[in-house]
Amino acid sequence: MEIDITHPIYRCKERELIDVSIKAWKNYSDHIVLFKKFSPFYTEDRAIQQISYIREIENRFYKTHNSTKEETQLLKDHCKIICQHWQLLKRYIQGAYPKKFHASKIKSAGIAYYFSAYRYNYSSLVELITQSTTFINHYKVILQLDQNMPESFHQEYIEACSAFTSMYQQYMSIKKEQKQFKYDKIKALNILYKSLMEILQDSKVILNNHKDILEKFSFTQLNESN
Repeated sequence: MEIDITHPIYRCKERELIDVSIKAWKNYSDHIVLFKKFSPFYTEDRAIQQISYIREIENRFYKTHNSTKEETQLLKDHCKIICQHWQLLKRYIQGAYPKKFHASKIKSAGIAYYFSAYRYNYSSLVELITQSTTFINHYKVILQLDQNMPESFHQEYIEACSAFTSMYQQYMSIKKEQKQFKYDKIKALNILYKSLMEILQDSKVILNNHKDILEKFSFTQLNESN
């Protein structure tokens, strides 16, 4: 899913924009006659349409949506498990090879990614998993010689890594959805803002001879009345 990046054109809080827009369009309905004289663009249905659009924004973007809080904790738990297993693998490597080969073999098993993975850098953990599982697959027979590495370890490690990978993919999918959700909301609010500014600007001309009514179409006045 490609992210449609949108930036806000409004310089106010989102709730302020929504509340001011509702009040402005309700005031528009109260003085529709003056607006209709100005342009056929302004009809009785326009306020209904705009307020309906605002309610759609509220329903879509201001209700509970997917959270990554639970997934984040589960990822941390699995990260710890994999790092603990990797430390066991390190010991098995040291037990299977002469000391002069330890550094090179441990490097091949992914130590370059271990320390950042241990600090919950998940992209590093993915690399650690890739290198360590490849290493075990290649050297399992040597690691298991003389009862050095239990036969069950390989399968346990693979299962732990697979569980993390599946969970991480789901986590990243939710994060991507949340990012798109954010930009979709900004896009909808930009449209709302443009409509609001249009009516507020037109009101300066339409209500030029009605100063008492014109105050009802001031963003500042409408916002302060919240």
